[in-house]
Amino acid sequence: VFLKNENYSEAFDILEQFDGRRLQSEEAETYREIMDYLYYEDYCSFDDVTTVSSDCVGSYTKNGWGLATAKGASIVAPKFKQIGFYANDVVTVCDTENVWYFMNREGEYQYNISDSISGAITEVGVYNHELFPACVDEKYRYYTMDFTPCFGEYDYAGAFNAGVAAVKDGEAWRLINTDGSLVTEEAYQDVILDERGICCLNNRIFVKKDNTYIMLDSDGNRIGTEGFENAKAFSSGEYAAVMDEGLWGYVDSLGDW
Repeated sequence: VFLKNENYSEAFDILEQFDGRRLQSEEAETYREIMDYLYYEDYCSFDDVTTVSSDCVGSYTKNGWGLATAKGASIVAPKFKQIGFYANDVVTVCDTENVWYFMNREGEYQYNISDSISGAITEVGVYNHELFPACVDEKYRYYTMDFTPCFGEYDYAGAFNAGVAAVKDGEAWRLINTDGSLVTEEAYQDVILDERGICCLNNRIFVKKDNTYIMLDSDGNRIGTEGFENAKAFSSGEYAAVMDEGLWGYVDSLGDW
């Protein structure tokens, strides 16, 4: 079943249990040969990968995008035209026929997004806080998992994290809450996002105002007095990379070097 669903990690675990119990069969040996080949082809041999999300990465080969563990073990074989970021037990995928799905970690389709949302879908974002952004007919809206459109007619909409997301209308960026209301009345020149489209990490956000990047908390309050020429979002660590006078350095969540 796992091989049929191209869930090679689980299939490998089953064969290891089979070996551990000292069981033998011709069928198991056949599967072992298949797994050895797939391991050679897929394990740690990707042309590109996405950033880690929930201990998974999107993995790319000449066959398309698939899903792998953060350590490089293939979970779902590369075959998709596009793949999103695994979170809350699902990842978005787009097949070669431009059909979008929510897929679980076992490679099973949970929902057909294209059948559930009317219009031309070009992007589906990370599902979090019971909402996900999707670009439909060139406009971004937020939807629930039952595909009810909640709010939005944006030129861009990022994924929610810590209850906050970044959206763009024309040249203006804003921060919104999960009900679509504005975090602050401020409009910004830019909001720093990570690869997943998330702006708020470690309860901190970098926005560009008056040609300078400043640090905010999730309520839109300014943190520290420093301004920066450029910045990158916080990752899982305690520091974020920022640029000052053409040089990169690191600041903590209080804005201190």
